Amino acid sequence: MNTIVAQANTHLMIILADGPDQPKPAPPPGSDKFLTIVSWAGWGAMLAAIVALVIAGAKFGFQKNHGGATNEEAGKVGWTLVGCVLIAIAGSLVGALVG
Repeated sequence: MNTIVAQANTHLMIILADGPDQPKPAPPPGSDKFLTIVSWAGWGAMLAAIVALVIAGAKFGFQKNHGGATNEEAGKVGWTLVGCVLIAIAGSLVGALVG
């Protein structure tokens, strides 16, 4: 009797340890247009980040050339670079966090 209870307990623990089945994500019908808009937004964000990086770099270079460069201008260039990296890895980052 004791071995039957132990076997039942083992099988129950295996079933509970597996947890519920996770459904595989699938896009809903008609999501092609939405994904196109998202890809356009990503392209626009990357374009804006590149323009911001060029502007921040030009301001920093101008200030450095005229002897008035501070850490603020260098920080703007650095934070713009961080933004560029985040935009570039956004899809992969969300995919890694979700599953």
